[in-house]
Amino acid sequence: MKRISTVLLFMCFSCSATDITDSANVAGMELQLVSANGKCELRFLQDGESKFLSLKPEPPCFFLRRGTSEPQRFSYPKVNVDYVLMVAGSALNERQRTLWNLSEDMQCGSMRQGVLFKAGQIEVTPEVIKDSVTCKNTGADEKDFWSFSHH
Repeated sequence: MKRISTVLLFMCFSCSATDITDSANVAGMELQLVSANGKCELRFLQDGESKFLSLKPEPPCFFLRRGTSEPQRFSYPKVNVDYVLMVAGSALNERQRTLWNLSEDMQCGSMRQGVLFKAGQIEVTPEVIKDSVTCKNTGADEKDFWSFSHH
């Protein structure tokens, strides 16, 4: 019964979202990236409570993936980071897409921000990587995940 109520609560919480741009299940936690009032937000349920964190990339935002439907993630136990994921956004303009020879069907952005899972809590990094091209299904190099987790 608790699982059903959690799902229903999350669904109701999702209904208030202006635009869900991506979603994922990480470590048993449902995550949604939402475009709300011109900003990206990470929404999730934690301890039965709906929460959100504001993100710096502009909508639409998406989780980075590499060759799978699951978000790319790494663990860094020495610094107490269970998982680090990356969210990208701030869509490229036509000039940038042409310069990088990116097809229209590729979802790409110019800014990335880390999402850290630490001791059952979720937080976003204050740092971002900007002025770089990142596409949803091409992922990112592990050194960028390491950098987010170690600052």
